[in-house]
Amino acid sequence: MKCPHDKQKAFCVDCGGSQICIHKKNKSYCVDCGGKKLCPHKKQKAFCVDCGGSQICIHRRQKSSCLECNPDAVCKHDKRKNMCRMCNPNLYCKHYKRKCNCVKCDGSNLCHHKIQKAFCVMCSGSQICLHSQQKAGCLECLREKMVKFWKNKQRSN
Repeated sequence: MKCPHDKQKAFCVDCGGSQICIHKKNKSYCVDCGGKKLCPHKKQKAFCVDCGGSQICIHRRQKSSCLECNPDAVCKHDKRKNMCRMCNPNLYCKHYKRKCNCVKCDGSNLCHHKIQKAFCVMCSGSQICLHSQQKAGCLECLREKMVKFWKNKQRSN
């Protein structure tokens, strides 16, 4: 059943859907709530390499992204079909950028600050850590992970 925001009512944050937690996330995937679709590594079970998730191939990659498992995903231009400008000209704007990421075209992946939603510090994007850095490059997060890893390793010995 759709809500006034054109979403499934149970998953609509604005409507206070039954599947939305206090952190305004899907209950099943909320790390803070201990979502039931998360593994012990706090990743989606299906996509966790360490747990051997159902969406991980024998090459330890996501099945949908593995070029060894999906050779048909490569186009005649030797690029991923879904990313090739020549195979998918409709995905790119006149500024030679993906439409969804183009500032001049008001792309759908951009927040009101004209930054990709996932990487916007002011919007608390999904790729921003507690230290207001990009998760992939935050040295403080890396240090915390290493400390946690070594503590767990010492406990198991």
